[in-house]
Amino acid sequence: MPRFKSYLPFYENNWLVPLFPGSKYPIYAPKPELPDPKGLHHDFKTEADYLLRKPTNDFVINMWKGFGYNVGVLTGFQRDGRLMFVQDFDLEKKFGSVEGARAWRKAHIPEIRDLGTRATFTPSGGLHVWNYATDQQTIDLFMEGKSEAHGIDWIALRELVRCSGGMVAVEPSVLADGRVYFFLDAGRPPIRELMPIEKPAIKADGFMGAFLDMFDSKRGGIQS
Repeated sequence: MPRFKSYLPFYENNWLVPLFPGSKYPIYAPKPELPDPKGLHHDFKTEADYLLRKPTNDFVINMWKGFGYNVGVLTGFQRDGRLMFVQDFDLEKKFGSVEGARAWRKAHIPEIRDLGTRATFTPSGGLHVWNYATDQQTIDLFMEGKSEAHGIDWIALRELVRCSGGMVAVEPSVLADGRVYFFLDAGRPPIRELMPIEKPAIKADGFMGAFLDMFDSKRGGIQS
């Protein structure tokens, strides 16, 4: 059931964009074969055109409610200035079918919840994982830690990471065949902001450790 009254506050910090009805393509994509009831593509030929006009999220939600456009979120810098990454897990490609993807996703909901952030379930059985971070290395280090904890190679499962210049379709979008995008746990977990993680320095042992310690002490003596 659409939650129209709650979508605006839900997405208030994000950059929404209308998608062609029944599709996952933004209205600035060259898709003349797709319906465009309000002729939005005429006004927005590129993402830069769209951002230059600074349309409100209210505009996008009204295009969905009144004219059947789908809804997307631009990745990269958001309205509040934070940098948002969305990891795209194309599980259908990994497991060979929509059914296989959905089965894997359902079996691993506890691990997905443990990522502690907003997660979108896509119509094809895929998964979008949302985070704020300063760079992709922070995302990768976090996912490496979760891979070890979960016994799942999240990095290998991942298709790509979307940031500046990217976009993802979101709830309440519906594809032409009736399949929908929806959030795990109704989107209650907020977008998790990840802090930079430094990999611990590797300390050499034995002979090599002693040699490096001696080298460091001599180097210190020269500098002094």
